[in-house]
Amino acid sequence: MIEDRAQARAFGAIADELVAAGLSFRFQARGRSMLPAIRDGEILHVQPVDTATIRVADLVLFKDGAGFKAHRIVQRRRNDVFVTRGDAGLEPDNAIRGSQIMGKIIAKECVETGRVVGLDGLMPRMKFFASEGKRFISRRFRRAGTAQSTHLVTTFFLVSVILILPFTAAAQQTVGGVALDNANSQIFTVGGNGTTCTAGAGTTWNCTFTHTTNAVALSTSTGLLVVGFSINTQGNGLDSQVTAITYNGISMGSPAVNYSPGNNFRIQIYYLKSAALTSGTHTVAFTVNKTGGQGNPLGLVAGAITLYQVKQDFGAIYPIVATNFGTSATASVSFSGTNKPGTNDGVIDVLGVAQGTTVTPNTNPTPPLVFENKLWSAQSGTSGQDVTGASSSAGGIGATLTMQEGLTASTAWSLAAIAVPASQPTAVKTDAFSATQTSNGILLSWNTSGEMHNLGFDVYREIAGQKVKINPSLIAGSALLMRQAQEQHGARTYGWMDRAPASGGLYWLEDVDLNGTRTMHGPVSVGFDTSPSLAVTRAITMQDLAHATSIQTSANPSFASAHVREAVAKPKFSATNREIGFRLASPPAVKILADHEGWYRVTQPQLVAAGLSFSAEARSLHLFAEGVEQPIRITGASSRLLRTADKEFIG
Repeated sequence: MIEDRAQARAFGAIADELVAAGLSFRFQARGRSMLPAIRDGEILHVQPVDTATIRVADLVLFKDGAGFKAHRIVQRRRNDVFVTRGDAGLEPDNAIRGSQIMGKIIAKECVETGRVVGLDGLMPRMKFFASEGKRFISRRFRRAGTAQSTHLVTTFFLVSVILILPFTAAAQQTVGGVALDNANSQIFTVGGNGTTCTAGAGTTWNCTFTHTTNAVALSTSTGLLVVGFSINTQGNGLDSQVTAITYNGISMGSPAVNYSPGNNFRIQIYYLKSAALTSGTHTVAFTVNKTGGQGNPLGLVAGAITLYQVKQDFGAIYPIVATNFGTSATASVSFSGTNKPGTNDGVIDVLGVAQGTTVTPNTNPTPPLVFENKLWSAQSGTSGQDVTGASSSAGGIGATLTMQEGLTASTAWSLAAIAVPASQPTAVKTDAFSATQTSNGILLSWNTSGEMHNLGFDVYREIAGQKVKINPSLIAGSALLMRQAQEQHGARTYGWMDRAPASGGLYWLEDVDLNGTRTMHGPVSVGFDTSPSLAVTRAITMQDLAHATSIQTSANPSFASAHVREAVAKPKFSATNREIGFRLASPPAVKILADHEGWYRVTQPQLVAAGLSFSAEARSLHLFAEGVEQPIRITGASSRLLRTADKEFIG
């Protein structure tokens, strides 16, 4: 529950706008009323919901007086009225109306590990109803004074809950702007003695395994199933391969990657988009055509991972593919040039190497390398015809990117990787991030050439590999300073002073998107500035916004110490700039002075007093700065520039 009134006002304003825009969001839970389902400090994922679809056992976030609560629906009444209760509570809350519900809670996230657990779907509901049944029967037996029977019933329901738990949704974390759901692998011996597949027609063999997809991965229709195969063809035909694959009876089509460099290790990668996926555990069936080497086994490792927050319209670019092979103690593959993944893209690689090889994903984040997460690693057997198959994931950095796997010995390997687009591309185009030693501390400054749906920034100081956030609350981005969260003009500059620096420290900048995506920039080391100290004021934080009564006027004294003035970038004049300038000089116009960064409101009387016609069409108003059109918001006017019409913009 959010109890602090200032924080509640700020949270409510942001949440209202996100819900109105149909966007999902996250927030940090406080309190113990939902134990054991939700623990204090966990991050809750909320998505907009039609109250007509809400059912008993659903978790919802709702307005409760001046604060907010995240509780469970325990009763649904007529006329869009609901009764809620915290799982740890004995008594229900006061009844609420559907209009008070902000959204449905579909998952929780551990702050320390990033592990995401689904709270929506069949299994969490079954767990809740089992708990309710135990609560009801235990209460009845206690009233009857039969303690022994109560113990037996309690034991039964506890066993039921324990049996359900292994099937609970569990996503891992995010890579770039793409989230990871369940990953699993299965080893196969195709043909020969001890085969784990069944013989088909001719030289084909039919194999199956299962994969579980959680409801949270499909709740926003942004899911993507990726299946990878690592095959050792030694002693068999080099053209031995998977020729067909289905998920839940649905064909996965042709492979995005079918890579065989002639070193006996073939890599194949298939994918299937969200529309064909369903939550739950389903069969992945595939056919292998094993040529040559009659009686020889074919070692194969199959792995599957469900992703979500993946853009479903791949266009002509995606998936981006990179392949490589070699003989060494390090396997690597690079995306570069026009083939590099964008920032926030998800990257998945699949490796094939000799059995007995231990594979270690890279954890060095120095570009072009990226920090990798292991998805699976398994070996099909111990013969020379077996394979170690492994897979790792990473996030795109908008530049040349190398996936790298460490091997225990120098050996032959094949490696392929694909990049898929995030449903929400990068929110921030960061042009520069620097740390400069001054007489007052370390000045951290960064500027952006564009922001889309940017909630704000966090700044971290890293000492001996440990990152510590140095800003007390989120540094406000354009989504907080401007209500319409549109693309902003270039040369926006932010600053923060670290007044308690440590020797040898590095600094990281993290931008936070409205959809919860977090992207790290850096690290940067500290430089030295020998020029005279400048008066630099810090950027606006969430705390500033929470304690402010208004952010609509530049004259608000509560922000006097929070402004960070923009660096004035020299405009790059071109024929286009000049043409725009000439066109702007001809129609009636009003010049507005913006002397610091913030949210501005210019009223209709002010515009008219400055010479703008009262009869001007409100919809025809445009705002330009240095020849570049800026987003504005006209309030209180339908067509004409009426007295109630105001013009709002960020300056």
